Amino acid sequence: MSVTTAGAAPSLRMQVWRKRKGLGALYLQQSVCLLPDRPVVAAAVGELGERVRADGGRMRVVHIAVADEGERRELSGEMIAAIDGEYAGVLERLPSFSLGPPPSP
Repeated sequence: MSVTTAGAAPSLRMQVWRKRKGLGALYLQQSVCLLPDRPVVAAAVGELGERVRADGGRMRVVHIAVADEGERRELSGEMIAAIDGEYAGVLERLPSFSLGPPPSP
């Protein structure tokens, strides 16, 4: 997937970035990423494309097949490592979140 938000609303770029990261994107370049080939991801990408185009941006989705099994495993491992890193960051910050005082007995 490649997205260009030049000329679009300034908030669109951040929205697109967050959505792609949430879908498990592995960035190859600044605006080019790989996403897992799953039905739920395809549906979300379709909705994202509609929003990007409606807000004045451009988006291209190209389906690829990675012929080399080793390369496929490497890409999959990189995607998993990126997601693991995101979760580790959340868990690291979790103790700083305050849920308020404990309930009184």
